[in-house]
Amino acid sequence: MASRRAQDSATRSSSTALAVQTGVTQADDALVERAIHTLRAVCVTGAVQMMAQAGEYLIENFFAGDLEAARSQHPAKPVALRHLIERAPELGLRPSQLRRCVPFALQVRGLGARISNKLLQDHHFALLALRDAREKREIAEIAVEDRWSTRHLRQKIRELQKPHPGGKRPAPAAVTLLHRLERLLKEFDASKSAESLDRISAGDAKHLRAVARAGEETLAKLRRALTR
Repeated sequence: MASRRAQDSATRSSSTALAVQTGVTQADDALVERAIHTLRAVCVTGAVQMMAQAGEYLIENFFAGDLEAARSQHPAKPVALRHLIERAPELGLRPSQLRRCVPFALQVRGLGARISNKLLQDHHFALLALRDAREKREIAEIAVEDRWSTRHLRQKIRELQKPHPGGKRPAPAAVTLLHRLERLLKEFDASKSAESLDRISAGDAKHLRAVARAGEETLAKLRRALTR
C-alpha cells in the first residue's frame, strides 16, 4: 500500500513538473492520451477516410465542435493541440499531416461523400490550396469526371491561381456553363422527367418552351465557336 501511494505521488509530481515546463495541464495530458488511443485506431483505415475522421475527432475534441473556430484555426484547447501535434509520429504521421487533418475534414464535408470518396488523398491535398468553396467543388467534380491525375489537378489549380493585372483569372463563362450542363445531363433521366411535365400548366409550358429554344440557340452558337 505504501509503495502504491509513493508511486501515485511520483506520478502527480511528474505531471506537475510537466505542466510547469510545457504549460500542459494534467487535464490536457489526459485529453492527449485519449486522442492518441483513439486516433491510432482511426489511422489504420483508408488514407482519405483516415484524414477526414482524424480531422473530425480534432474538431470535436480540440475545437469544441465549433466549425467556425476550426476554419479560422482557433482551437478551444490550443496547448493540448500543440502537444498532440508534437506526438504525431506516435500515430505514424508527420506533424504537418496532423495539422492538415482539420482543413482536410472541412473540405470533405464541403465536397460531400460522392465526390470526396472518388478522390485520392493527394487530390485532396492539392485542393486545400483553393479557398473559394464553389471553385473548389467545380474543379473537384471535373477532376473526378475526367479522371485527372494529381499532377494535372495541381497544374489546373496553378493556372487558376496565376495572377494577372485584373486579379485572379476566372474561367470563361462559356466553359463554366458547359461543364455545369454536362454534370446536370449525367444526372438527368429524360424518360422519367417527361412524365411529370404533363402536370404543369399551359402558361408554364409556354415559358419553358421559350427557355428550351433559347438554350438550343445558345448551345448552337457555342458549338460553332468550339469547332476547330
